[in-house]
Amino acid sequence: MQRPEVQAAMRSKLKYESAAEAAQRTKLDKLERKQRRYELMGELMKCATNIKHLISPMFRYKITQQYLWKVLCEARKEGLLFCDKVRQPQVYHRLQAIKAEITAGPYGVAGWQAEEEVEEDLMDKMVVEADCIPGGIDGEAPDRKQVLDAREIQGVLDFGQRIKTEGNEAFLNENWEGALTRYCQGDEMLKNFAAEPHLDKENKELKTMHRQCLNNKANAALQMDQWQTALRAAESALKLKMDDEKALFRKAQALEGLGKTEEALEVLDEVEQIAEDMDEEFREQILDDVREQREEIKAIERKAAKSFNNMFKAMGDKQVFGGGRFLADGTSPPRALTGAEERQLKRLKAKKRSWSLSVILRVCPPPPLFFWQPKDNPTILWAHQRETHSYDGSGSGEGGVPSRKVQARTAAAAQSRAPRAFGAVYLFQGLLGVA
Repeated sequence: MQRPEVQAAMRSKLKYESAAEAAQRTKLDKLERKQRRYELMGELMKCATNIKHLISPMFRYKITQQYLWKVLCEARKEGLLFCDKVRQPQVYHRLQAIKAEITAGPYGVAGWQAEEEVEEDLMDKMVVEADCIPGGIDGEAPDRKQVLDAREIQGVLDFGQRIKTEGNEAFLNENWEGALTRYCQGDEMLKNFAAEPHLDKENKELKTMHRQCLNNKANAALQMDQWQTALRAAESALKLKMDDEKALFRKAQALEGLGKTEEALEVLDEVEQIAEDMDEEFREQILDDVREQREEIKAIERKAAKSFNNMFKAMGDKQVFGGGRFLADGTSPPRALTGAEERQLKRLKAKKRSWSLSVILRVCPPPPLFFWQPKDNPTILWAHQRETHSYDGSGSGEGGVPSRKVQARTAAAAQSRAPRAFGAVYLFQGLLGVA
């Protein structure tokens, strides 16, 4: 029989070993749950957007992860896809019930089931995919689309086919604007949706229909001379299929309309290379169209060159580039004065005139002015007598002195008849060039 101290040591050892084993088991369980979460996330990314939207707010809870793992295991045993298994009525309704229990607050799930255990990168990815905004908020994710299941994507395909048919009818009736409107509607709808990854046939059909709508959109825009719209539509179609001969031909036509003839010829060369690998019937038709388009572009270039030559010849005849551009010594004429510079030059000229006049007056002082007296001028004398001997006596002042009005008239008349003493001054100014 062991001693008491030995028994106590053995109990502590067993207790330590059991705690270490429990910690190891806990660590392994956490690693296993993490691996399961990543597997579930990979399967959820293949599901439709409505499934992601349902599971996104409750994916962090253990009860949801445990049930989804159970569904995944059953789907693998039954040979079904996870997305198809989740869409089964009993599974879908159970997920809705779990969501209701989680959002019920204190009356819902509790204990270990309410614990949250999830990686932030998984939740970020789930939230982005669940709240799907096609193309991203500001266009930062142009490839992001809303994923639909087989039933939903079939509705999109049917609607797209109807839009395409209506656009074709409008195009045949030469209703270019109506056709362009329909093709734009089809483009805006088809570019925002995609089928689940396992639906290869639906995805291929959706991509083909979208490319056809873009090609028809470019063709309708060309009929309305909307070159930029046609170019963007053709380039979008080429993103879906790089060797689409129709999209390349529409692109060449749009570049021609924009005046980029060199780029248009390069695109036509690409069309010829693609046509070489086609059947003889299609190859000859495409090559004929390319040759016709190339001749049209070259004719436009010749016409533009002739117009430019005529324009430059006319400009040369009118001396647009030669006459007055250079002085006799080969230098350029001075630039035109601004308003401030013209005012400054006018002030300098006025200052020069005043200075020249002052110098002349100092060198050649003018003779004294001799004013004519009113008595020497019969007209002024008659006016003086009329004003001084008026009947009402208002023309003269006190003592027979003429009024100020009569004096002013008399002085003005005398100055007009006075000799021009400043004639020499004006002559000197003319000789000096002073205005």
